[in-house]
Amino acid sequence: MNTPTPDIDDALILDSIDQFLERDVRPVVRELEANDV
Repeated sequence: MNTPTPDIDDALILDSIDQFLERDVRPVVRELEANDV
């Protein structure tokens, strides 16, 4: 059985967080910033 190492787990978690931020958070932040004039 091939179990991931903690370093790989950490990288996968961080990559998932980056994707979440780019996909779900950044557009909302940009809209809020644009409306905060």
